[in-house]
Amino acid sequence: MSTTLIGLTGGIASGKTTAARCLRNFGFGIIDADLLAKHVFSERLQEIKSLFPEITQAQTEDFRTRLAEEVFENSEARQKLNAFMHPAIRALVKKQQQQFEAEQMPVVFYDAPLLFETGGDAFVKATLLIYAPYEMQLQRLMQRNTYSKQHALARMTSQMDIEIKRQRATWVVENLGSQEELHQKLDKWREEALSAFLLAQT
Repeated sequence: MSTTLIGLTGGIASGKTTAARCLRNFGFGIIDADLLAKHVFSERLQEIKSLFPEITQAQTEDFRTRLAEEVFENSEARQKLNAFMHPAIRALVKKQQQQFEAEQMPVVFYDAPLLFETGGDAFVKATLLIYAPYEMQLQRLMQRNTYSKQHALARMTSQMDIEIKRQRATWVVENLGSQEELHQKLDKWREEALSAFLLAQT
């Protein structure tokens, strides 16, 4: 059985993590890009350190913190790290997809917050965006993480604008209310839009 891989993404504080939990509860497979990134970082730490000789003298925990600050502030450093990480992550995605195929799982979601930013949408059949408007994202982020408005805005602007993601996504599910409302919307989406899409693929 061929497994259909669908990209699941969103903006920061738009509700993607809640959506992934709902989809897993529906019985779909989930491949978590963040977990894969942590695995690659841990397994290949020495190679990553060699890419950033200016901070390799620090202890591991200090290195992680300093590297995170560097890639957040420096686009060249971010591109260098991404060029190393993304091929390694995609190889693990492919491996997990094959495992799901062996288990005859028909649909698997690739849960990736930076799906569009990293070109990951080119490796999936379709994309589902969990959407919240900009101002709602900002308020949720400030409340959830106790960020100042300035820090929350900096985090948001490090990602692609949510409205651009909306234009690029195959499907959009709006998350404007409670978690239960999001669950109901996703349930309706899988019964209608997803079912029609899968039927068209056969």
